[in-house]
Formats: sequence, C-alpha cells, structure tokens
Amino acid sequence: MSNVNDFHYYSQGQGGCKLMGRRSCALCTELEEIESLRAELAQKSSQLCVKINRSHSAIFRLPPEIIATIFEAYLYGSSYAEFLYQPQDPMKFPPPDCTPFLLGAVCKVWRDVAWSTPSLWASITIHVDFRHVEQPVQTLLTKEWLSRSGKLPLSIRLLDDLPSRNNDIFQIRPLIAVINQYSPRWRHLHLDLPICLFPFFRPLGDQAPILEYMRIEGQDHFLNDHPANERNANTLRLGAAPRLKCVSIHRITLRLVDIPWENITRFLGEQSSVSECLQILRRAPLLEHCVFQRSSGLTHGYPIFAHQFLLDTFRPYIFCSQFKTPI
Repeated sequence: MSNVNDFHYYSQGQGGCKLMGRRSCALCTELEEIESLRAELAQKSSQLCVKINRSHSAIFRLPPEIIATIFEAYLYGSSYAEFLYQPQDPMKFPPPDCTPFLLGAVCKVWRDVAWSTPSLWASITIHVDFRHVEQPVQTLLTKEWLSRSGKLPLSIRLLDDLPSRNNDIFQIRPLIAVINQYSPRWRHLHLDLPICLFPFFRPLGDQAPILEYMRIEGQDHFLNDHPANERNANTLRLGAAPRLKCVSIHRITLRLVDIPWENITRFLGEQSSVSECLQILRRAPLLEHCVFQRSSGLTHGYPIFAHQFLLDTFRPYIFCSQFKTPI
C-alpha cells in the first residue's frame, strides 16, 4: 500500500503538500492536527512527571532550607552528621566532580534551590585553561559562579595543572579581573600559577579586609616572560590585609611577595633560603608557628643578620635543610 506522503509530498512545517500548491488538503490537515495533539500530550506528560516526582519523592516534601543543607554536605564530601556537628575545614574545597552545576542538572526544583543558595558558591577551584578558545567561557562561568555567592566570604583557588600553556599571558587577565572584583570578600586565596601572572592580582583599593589565609605557589615562567625582570615586574602586592594570619609560600622567592607581615602568626615555606627564613622571623613579630621545608643555604640577596632579634610569641618550629636534615 502506498503511503499518503508519496502522493501529497507532505513536509511538516512547510505548509501542506506540493500537489495542492502548498495548501493543506484534508489528509494533510488531519496529520497536522495529530502532530499538534502529540505536542500537547508530550507537554502534559512532562508536567505530570514533575507532579509525580514531587509527590513520590521524600526530598521534595522537605523545606528548601533543609535541601540546601543536604546539598552543602554533599558538595564538601561529609556525612550529614559530620557536617552538622563537626567544625568544617575552611580551606576544604568540593571535589572536582561535585559542583552546584551538577545538582542543578537533576531537575528544576533542585536547580532553583542550588541557584538560590549562596553557600554552595562560596568556594571555587579554577583549573586555569590558557587556551585562547576556552578562556572566555571559563571567565564567564567564573563570573556567573561568584555572582551567586551573595555576600559570603570567598575561598578561591586557581591552579595551573595543564601540561602546555599558550605564550600570551594577557589572555588570562579578564579572568583575573573577575577575581579581583571580589577581593573585598576574599577569605582564603590559593594561587598555584606561573609567577609572571602574580602582578595582575591586585585587590580593589589595595585592600583585602577579610583575607585570613593565603597560599602562593610559583610555577615556571611563560616563554615570553623574562626572569631577569622578576624584581620589578613579578611582585605580588597584596596591600592592606589586617586579618591575614596564615601564609604559605612555595617555589617563589621572598622578594616577589609584598604582603603585610605584622599580623602573621603561622607560616609555611618551601625552598626558602636561610636568609629568607631569617627575614620572615624578623618581619613577623607575632609569629607563633613556623615550618621551613627543603630550605637551601643560598642567600637570595638578603644579608645575614649580624645582630640578635627576639620573638616573644614564638613557639617551637621545624627548620629543614634541602635534604630534610634538621639544622
């Protein structure tokens, strides 16, 4: 038996059949009505599925505030009891495969709760992508993520873990500019990036008023950067940070870190020279806990002190040489 479409050349969405001059004949009209009814039934079926899910699933009967708390426990990898009754590590970031975007992909109800819960967006880990094509998308997603964090203090971590990088360092500046916009709410900042990018991190008004913890890890330079100009070009200047208490510095000389040391109470340094270690002890009079790992005997331009200085608050610390032998 021949199909009606063989005679009428019916093409959905193109206005009827060819034999009737694009006018709908009786059969075409009937087919159009069936297609319209099918779309209407599909919409009703989708709406009915939503109602069934809400009536059959226990989580949909919970208040949004309880759902939001469960989402927080999920993102930070804790059991619900641990999340409620044990102090949370402020520098604990969600695992890479646990994001609010994943929660929002489940259904509209979950998405509404996730999108309107600022605490889910107060911590972010950015694996910086230096590819020119991908960077605008990453910058846009970062801006969207941080915009949902309300007015909460932020924990921000930027990691450079890609095996290859583009030579153009300026394409990453829009992403850094977004991070700088939120400097009044920086609470924890972790930078694991090429050293030549550090000067672009400048808090608004040269102030990071609630910053408490900072971890700095220097990576290799870009090919178009010049290590000879490190002293002037690659300095990380933080400005005023009255609450900064804990600092961790790895694979970067002390000359390239311009931060307020007067309130620092805890310090961890890796690959620091002996003279840099002494400089830190002198600059941080409130230091209580200090650890040096894989330190070298190089001076890095700092003179060895010829006079004594006293730290009243200092507690026992660990000082290790390059070969992890206590000095």
